[in-house]
Amino acid sequence: MVAATVAAESFLAPQQASGRLITVVVAAGVCAAVVSRVQTAAAVTGLGYLLFVGFLVDGTGELLGQGLLGQGQLLAFAFAALVGVGYRRLRAVQADAALDAELYDLLDNAEKTGDDDQRPPG
Repeated sequence: MVAATVAAESFLAPQQASGRLITVVVAAGVCAAVVSRVQTAAAVTGLGYLLFVGFLVDGTGELLGQGLLGQGQLLAFAFAALVGVGYRRLRAVQADAALDAELYDLLDNAEKTGDDDQRPPG
């Protein structure tokens, strides 16, 4: 998150607030998709929001309330976290389904070839 904040600060002008927001929000969503726990995704997203508000919006590191605009930015970060966590969950379900399919195929092949009779005694 710090790297995304530094990149947004370095490569985007202060007038490009939406570009800065998109940069940090996308980084938060990617982090949420990569980490293994929902709590970690929430913490990383919260850190991203605080870095965005403190350094990219204000520029001095102070966390100032921005009213409706700040709520919209918070919603963007929350949405990115939900999309990232949802993507990770879907990938886990897909991986489990692929593993189940391979196991069923292996069992079907074992039944067809009669491998049960060739096991060593014991």
